[in-house]
Amino acid sequence: MIKAKPAPRTATTPPSPPQRESPDNPAPTGAEATHAQPTITQEQNKRPLPVMEKYARPMTEKEKASRSWQLALRRLKQGQTEDALGLLQQTIEHDSGHISAREALASIYINRGQLVEAEGILNTGLKTHPKASPLARLSARLMMNQNNNAQAISTLKSAMPEISSDPSYHALLAAALAQHGETRQAADLYQRLLGIHPNHPEWWLGLALTQDTLGNNTQALAAYGQALTKPDLGHRVRDYVKQRIKALDPAKDVSPKPGNIQPVALQ
Repeated sequence: MIKAKPAPRTATTPPSPPQRESPDNPAPTGAEATHAQPTITQEQNKRPLPVMEKYARPMTEKEKASRSWQLALRRLKQGQTEDALGLLQQTIEHDSGHISAREALASIYINRGQLVEAEGILNTGLKTHPKASPLARLSARLMMNQNNNAQAISTLKSAMPEISSDPSYHALLAAALAQHGETRQAADLYQRLLGIHPNHPEWWLGLALTQDTLGNNTQALAAYGQALTKPDLGHRVRDYVKQRIKALDPAKDVSPKPGNIQPVALQ
């Protein structure tokens, strides 16, 4: 009986170590490259991925002032004056040159009768912003109420806008001039104002009073008559105007026809 011989054993070839890329051993390309997988060690696999953190940019003082101002406007609209007052104070703390906030804050103080506080807010603003006409207007009104017309005139003139852009500002100046005895200048200014808005009853009355004071009876009568044609003239003022017309010329009806309204010429 013949025994079968065992099959010869084949030698097991150990895996060759990975070869580095060199001119003689280039990196795999094409289809070979698609099968190439990067080697990730266990330690690398445990490392956390980097996190991109976002940091909010701090608000500037101007931005803080703008935010407080917008909140203050909302509170004022809602009638929450006390909250608005605090927000307005914050606004000027962040931005001392915020004219609108100073004007609103001073107005609240004036309405409350806190005139010292109002004067402080206005004076501080005018020191750094002497051309701020809204602050000058409020400050001058306070001065006129205290019969300090000379200072009111100076304050108004220091920040005076163009008459066409803010005629009511110039009307306040005309009133201060008249109260201070500078009647001719006041009359001239009322005349200029009526050239811009000829249907304003208070300005016709201002012109009539100044012309009356100057002794220009003809011009005063004409201006009084123009004032009477304005429906917005108050009843007490209307009665006073009629009395002045009767005193200046009892026999003459100087009331002009409505629609024929022109500023009278000064002499």
